[in-house]
Parts: sequence; structure tokens; C-alpha cells
Amino acid sequence: MKMIKVILILAVLFVAVLWLFTAKFGGHGKHPRLDVTRHNITVILSALNDYREKHGAYPSEENGLSFLPPNLFVQGVSKEYRPERMTDPWGTPFRYRLMSGKPEVRAAGPDRQFDTQDDITN
Repeated sequence: MKMIKVILILAVLFVAVLWLFTAKFGGHGKHPRLDVTRHNITVILSALNDYREKHGAYPSEENGLSFLPPNLFVQGVSKEYRPERMTDPWGTPFRYRLMSGKPEVRAAGPDRQFDTQDDITN
């Protein structure tokens, strides 16, 4: 269990550093909520892959993202956009589904409606 936490922390730190580098040198930053959402989806996917390695399968859709620690997004995210729970920057919970055995993590986006043009997904 301790090793999984260390791996998860290292993965989060790696993604945070990569995200910060990309935000600074990759021309991002015009839409900080979109950038943060993409970053958070990447972090969630990393945690889902760690879960799969440990348990042999992704969590069920019923269990969803409940296994994730509440402070998962703290590293590399402005306090303004840190969710207090597993939500996108507009306050809508992320949706997790298994599509053909692969995880899909989706944010509803600015309109707060799923399955519309402004959704953000992996």
C-alpha cells in the first residue's frame, strides 16, 4: 500500500511538472479552466492505471472514482481551480465509464451538460 502511494505521488508530480512546462512553453494558458481540466483528467487516468496494475482491473463504474484521494489535484494547480471534491472547474463531477474495457473520464465543460460539444475527455 505504501509503494502504491509513492508511485501515485510520483505520477502526480510528473504530470504536474509536465503540465507546468507545457503551460509555460507550449502556448497554453489562454483558457486556464480547460488547461486545468485536461491536467486533472490526465492525473485521474494515471491513478486509474495504477489501480488497474494493483487490482488487475479498473474500478467498476458503480465504484467510480471513489478510490481517489481528495487532494489528488493539489500539485501544480492554482488554488482558484483546485476542486474540493472530484469536480471540473465548473463544479460538475467528472464522469467515469468503461468503454470497451478502457476508462473514459469526461468533464461536462462550461455548459455543465454531458455529451455536448464542449465536453472535455481523454
